[in-house]
Amino acid sequence: MGNRYPVVFIHGNGDSADGWKMQLQRFKEQGYSENELFAITMKPPQNETHQHYAHQVKRFIDDVLAKTGAKKVNIVAHSLGCTVSRHYIKFMDGHKTVEHAVLISGGNHGLPAADLTLTQAQIFKQSPEINTLGAQFLQDLNTGNPGGLETYGETKYMTISGPDDEFFLFFENSPQLKGADNRVIKGHGHFGLRDSAEAFICSLAFFEGKADSCSLGKAPPDPVPQIPVGSWIVIGGPKKGDAITFNANGTYEGKEGNQPIKGTYTIHPGTPASAITLHQTEGPDGPGKRQGIFRININNTFLKLNCPKVNSSDPPIHITYAPTYDRAVQLSAIPEYLTGVWKAQDLGFCAAAGWTEGQLEITPDGTFTIKGKNVLSPTGFFEISGNVSVSFEPVRHQMTFDLTKTCGNIPFFLAGDILPAIFTREGNKLKAQWGSFLFGIPRPSCLDIPITFIKT
Repeated sequence: MGNRYPVVFIHGNGDSADGWKMQLQRFKEQGYSENELFAITMKPPQNETHQHYAHQVKRFIDDVLAKTGAKKVNIVAHSLGCTVSRHYIKFMDGHKTVEHAVLISGGNHGLPAADLTLTQAQIFKQSPEINTLGAQFLQDLNTGNPGGLETYGETKYMTISGPDDEFFLFFENSPQLKGADNRVIKGHGHFGLRDSAEAFICSLAFFEGKADSCSLGKAPPDPVPQIPVGSWIVIGGPKKGDAITFNANGTYEGKEGNQPIKGTYTIHPGTPASAITLHQTEGPDGPGKRQGIFRININNTFLKLNCPKVNSSDPPIHITYAPTYDRAVQLSAIPEYLTGVWKAQDLGFCAAAGWTEGQLEITPDGTFTIKGKNVLSPTGFFEISGNVSVSFEPVRHQMTFDLTKTCGNIPFFLAGDILPAIFTREGNKLKAQWGSFLFGIPRPSCLDIPITFIKT
């Protein structure tokens, strides 16, 4: 092994050591042996506290050091594994044993989904620790470090994130750290970044002291769009059906709670959210001024708008619980090639949601049924059904599942929820991926480890 340190892989919430198969193989192809690569499976697989998992990581790394005789290790962590690793490094003397830490898609400044599960902290125990509303756990990690950095100790840090990571919609910079080598990789979602060749190339260069000559992800991230011109609609949540169009001439119109709204608007660009004033001439509570804030995601496909009632004296300070607007699209008739029964050949990202097998049926009249086996269900079975709509413009092929009936008692699938998906079809294969407004993850921006269906 020479001066090369063993590599420890630390998975994210609900994942396991198996999630690192692709990266482990890449390291082996570069000459690493089995005795230099170690992937932990933390228990339970999801929803425990960071401290709970950090103690497991410490024991695991201590065992790796004892087994290999190495003085230090390098870490590659993903998602929850990033903040677990940082807790271990800063508060459990891990800075003495970790030479390099590659942190992929970590919630270092908060995870939006954690905001939505704060009311269920007894189940989702990480929610109080990594929400975006000023979690003390993150403040402890990010402050009080020498030099005003967000990194700690002798450990060298690299972060890898991307604008297509659906887990950080509107918070795209959350994984990045002051004091780290921050790399931004496009075209991959949350799990795709973990598995990407780009993440491997950056990690290997970092471990070998060649990061400066590796140009991947070095370009500055795209700026956040500041102009909300276009038509937007809320497709899920309590504000479902609300819509607004911002015209380039400074006027707007739409509907809110089934009432028409219109007027003029002015914006004041800012960070992390921009200020907006609606000079309402028609709408709920009549004419008047509405002062709010908004944020568009980097890919310019989603809008969060928090605009209180007319003449409110208490302007909002964050967009966390504001409704999410999709860019409006033209709905299309269900094409004949989509109708029929599709059997899941590859479970893709849905394997992380407990699927072991599944089947999708789409009817010509615009209804769907998804059913199959799922280990998260007390009965081992689940079925969801409802209405489905599709759109082929302007860019992505979009599919929206509107759930009206569910069975199987699985928290990811609730009646009234929306599963906004993107899809592609190649012959008798249908590849699809969806988010969930229930967990603050709207329509993905790319196919990232999609589920693959075969026409039966």
